Amino acid sequence: LSPPSTYRHDATFSASKLIRERTSSKPRFCSYHKLCREYVWSLNWPQEYFNHRFNRCYCSQCYPEHYKDVYITAGASYVIPRGWVRFGLYVDDVKANREDLWNTWIVTYHGTKLPAAQSIIAHRQFLLPGDTCDDGTIIGIRKGHIPGKKQVYTSPTI
Repeated sequence: LSPPSTYRHDATFSASKLIRERTSSKPRFCSYHKLCREYVWSLNWPQEYFNHRFNRCYCSQCYPEHYKDVYITAGASYVIPRGWVRFGLYVDDVKANREDLWNTWIVTYHGTKLPAAQSIIAHRQFLLPGDTCDDGTIIGIRKGHIPGKKQVYTSPTI
């Protein structure tokens, strides 16, 4: 993780650049990032899922209040997830280039349980109600959600 002072925070800086920005060769991690990283490691998920160059901490120490809250990317608002830590995921370069995804895909958040999250990352797709995760868990419609709808719910903010 680059020290916050190395990140540009001006009006011309796009979220896609923020998302893809490479870290320095000598990363610094705050205690909150270290704690979150320990949790992710405790999951024992394959390291091939992750691209640690794009990890980023958005705690108040690493992403101070005077930094921007919202960037526009792919024509949509990218709301900075203040108080959270981002763990970069591996993205296939051929697919990324072919679909120009860093410039055309919007950032969105999806809350889910751990078995579903691992399946989403491993298979690069969202499962719908009725589908089965790797561990045998069948995806259902949670209480409070719209019954009978087979959709994926996402949000522009956490």
